[in-house]
Amino acid sequence: MKIRSYKLSDKERLREICLRTSSYADRPSEARKNALCALYNDYYTECEADNCFVAADDADEATGYVVCSTCLSDYLAAMQNRYTAIAKAAGRPFAGLEQRVTEALLSKHAEEGYTAHLHINLLDEARHQGVGSALMRTLAKHLADRNVEGVMLICGSDNTNARNFYERCGFELLQKFFCACVYGAFTEDLVRKLSE
Repeated sequence: MKIRSYKLSDKERLREICLRTSSYADRPSEARKNALCALYNDYYTECEADNCFVAADDADEATGYVVCSTCLSDYLAAMQNRYTAIAKAAGRPFAGLEQRVTEALLSKHAEEGYTAHLHINLLDEARHQGVGSALMRTLAKHLADRNVEGVMLICGSDNTNARNFYERCGFELLQKFFCACVYGAFTEDLVRKLSE
């Protein structure tokens, strides 16, 4: 498994991984994929591709990825003006509410120095091999090189495997909000922890 920068040719594969690692995995459809990816994938690969990294197998096919936004204002504007409407049209009626909650949480913690945010997804065959840590390490170094102070993420409070992984990587719980947890790490601390 190798970690490399995202390429445009990875786009559909990352969209497929987004669906296969979601709660819709057992009932996939093109509409569900479009809705999920509008909220959790497409902005990053279309607008901030230089902040996206892929775990690729020997055939150079993506088995996991980490995507990141380092410009909250651009992200929020794009979500409000384009991506949330795509998710709604694809059958996710509460996409607007989801996005407003996400916006409030991201904005609050950006004021604390967590100015970037990420999403990470791995197929089952890439898990428990150090791939997720390698993706996080690559992203952390990338962000540190660009003087990004901190990075955060939001995950389901019931997703204990993901929460344990984030904590092992060096993220700290910043806030619980209903069924969501916000985690954050300062970039230099993250680089240090992931290099141990």
